[in-house]
Amino acid sequence: MNIIILDNNVDRHIWHKTIWTEFIGENSISIVNSMSDHKINQLCCDMFVVHLGNPESEFIQELSEVSFIRIFFSEGFTDISSYPDERQYFIPKKDLKDFFKNLLFGADKS
Repeated sequence: MNIIILDNNVDRHIWHKTIWTEFIGENSISIVNSMSDHKINQLCCDMFVVHLGNPESEFIQELSEVSFIRIFFSEGFTDISSYPDERQYFIPKKDLKDFFKNLLFGADKS
């Protein structure tokens, strides 16, 4: 599994590494601060995790056909919103680890 994390808050990058490497290898994760629209259109990954505060998030939400799962996270979200047909999820930051584990292993959401 190949995951790209887009988060312009560099201080959160270690937090991301800790969460994601628990479930998949460190070599399968890329964490970036920003990304051009052109590069986003050319992405080849399984999952694209985006902080909703990133300027690119609106462009990513508006993409109509993508081959990857889009997960948007923010501390401002209070509930999980799922749009599986659109391969798009909105997750509170505090629930990101459990959501990812459930998505990977099919566990019941708690």
